[in-house]
Amino acid sequence: MFNNSPTPDRAAQTAGQLEPDYTVANRSADAAQMNLPEQNFGIFPDTYVFFDPNVAGAEGVAADIAGRVGGTPRSVRDLPQGTSLPPEATRNGNAVTVVLAG
Repeated sequence: MFNNSPTPDRAAQTAGQLEPDYTVANRSADAAQMNLPEQNFGIFPDTYVFFDPNVAGAEGVAADIAGRVGGTPRSVRDLPQGTSLPPEATRNGNAVTVVLAG
């Protein structure tokens, strides 16, 4: 769960909403740990839930989470132009990555 929006603590708040059903691996009391700085990773135009299309069921999980956070499920191979994900978001193919934007 990463915040790429101008709203402080958005990732932590959203993580709290998802935690009854999902484990948020990077949950932190320090909001900076959940930020996705545009200087390093670009500006995401919308909220996305990225998944590895090679993992069975990942797209369905991403779609469920996207519906809850007002985002769009998207393959990790289909990043918006000029953006990137941090290594911790791409190392585990069994995880989905939420990037909150807007």
